[in-house]
Amino acid sequence: MASERIDIRQTTIDKAKRDAAAGVRREINDTECKGLVLRVQPTGCVWQYRLQHQGKDRRITIGPVDLWPLAWARSTGGQIRWHVTSNHGVPDPYWIKSERDHHVWAERVKRKGPAAKAADPEPRGPIVMARTERVTTWTYRRAREEWGQHLRVECAAGHLVEETVTNYLGIVGSPAMRTLDDLPVARINAADVAKVVKGLVAAGKRSQGNDVVRVGKRMFGWLAQPDQEVESGVAPGVLDRLKAPRLGNVKARQTFPDLDRLGIVVATCRSGVMKPVVGTAIELLAWTSQRRLAIVRARREEFEPWPLHPGWGLWRCGHRKTPGAKATGMPHTIPLPPTAWTRMQAHLAWLDEHEPETEWMFPNRRARRAGQPTKNGHVGKDTITHGVPVIPGADMTPHAMRRCFSSALADSGIHLAFIGYILDHASRGSDSTQDENRMTRRYTEADLLVFKQPVMARWEELLKPAAAAAVLLPPKELKAELVRLRALRKGVDLTKEKVRMKGINAKMWAEGKTTKQRARAAKAS
Repeated sequence: MASERIDIRQTTIDKAKRDAAAGVRREINDTECKGLVLRVQPTGCVWQYRLQHQGKDRRITIGPVDLWPLAWARSTGGQIRWHVTSNHGVPDPYWIKSERDHHVWAERVKRKGPAAKAADPEPRGPIVMARTERVTTWTYRRAREEWGQHLRVECAAGHLVEETVTNYLGIVGSPAMRTLDDLPVARINAADVAKVVKGLVAAGKRSQGNDVVRVGKRMFGWLAQPDQEVESGVAPGVLDRLKAPRLGNVKARQTFPDLDRLGIVVATCRSGVMKPVVGTAIELLAWTSQRRLAIVRARREEFEPWPLHPGWGLWRCGHRKTPGAKATGMPHTIPLPPTAWTRMQAHLAWLDEHEPETEWMFPNRRARRAGQPTKNGHVGKDTITHGVPVIPGADMTPHAMRRCFSSALADSGIHLAFIGYILDHASRGSDSTQDENRMTRRYTEADLLVFKQPVMARWEELLKPAAAAAVLLPPKELKAELVRLRALRKGVDLTKEKVRMKGINAKMWAEGKTTKQRARAAKAS
């Protein structure tokens, strides 16, 4: 039998009646109400509703089009899905008749007016049937847990990165979406998610609402796949009508800091008022414009001298973001000009003295509670995120530093394709020497250093004078201003925080639990 999927209208029904009289057999699937079918056959046109229940395809007959207008059929189709997904089983003909009786009564009262309700009471009928069958479809909580397991498997196979999995699960498991946790996922429709998105927009979280729509459609698309549709009960395209809130002009909100401000960042990192690990990490970001994760996950073994260019170094950081570049297996190496390489060498010497056992370029040793081992690892990306904006006079974000890098070099005459080699962008010209001839790539040095070295040499000519010309506060005042801006960003009252920390330190000292006291005790034993 022929089948089509359209938004059914009254003209569609009129044509279906003519086709039935002519002996045509076909089915029309309604896109407005998922699962609603208008079945055309020589005996007449009948409304039916299709859905999955306990691993089986069910087709529930609603009634002929002459007795069931389009609006009634759509409303009843939604009630059928609610009935099944709420553990009440498949409706029987008596339940269907009761639904029509209610529609007829509502239409009659609407025509006669509200005063007619007293003389014409609402017909009594079963809103739900007895729970004779138990539905085993997932709740929303179970659905996102199952999707999380799927994402982790894809991550282990190399199709997703860990940060993407964390981001997706954080969005579908956000506090706003967890209000749906106890609902059967098959019962959730576009209106339910739209209500959540509307609440986020009203709370000023428009970007999060946009993410909920984008990632929610991805998850529900996976739930409707044949592998999961029996357990989830989700129909294909259930969120198709959902629209993401507009974000406005994103480009207009982007900032392109000038070199003078970036020079202030480099000068502050070298002033000695910041911790060596944090200061060097932010300065490496200023020189290379790599992503935050690439910076904090840098390993000591990735840095080495460049024999072909004395005074230069190489950072073999690898591709961190672009799937296409990762798939090629080609390395991502950044030449470090003499000014930057000297700074990295000094930091490597500092690590040899203070952190000889760590593999990380920017280690983070966090003391744990008494009796527990120290946690060794690299600094978190939030250290970069919150560390850059609090530098006095910088007024920029880590990503704004990347825009400064690209715009300053482009203004100085460097082609955007060569800038893309450094930024590791997944675009034409960024991971290959694209000239519409793929053979060119095979005869080019794999690291593309011959193209990258002039870019970084020009960047040193721009950034080094900017850092030298930066005017900073005296060290003590600069340190105090860093602390003040950091507290302001976190919303911390420094006076109250100082009193609180003083009380905590006094208590720990009295109990002999300070870091120094524990170290002395361990050494004595």
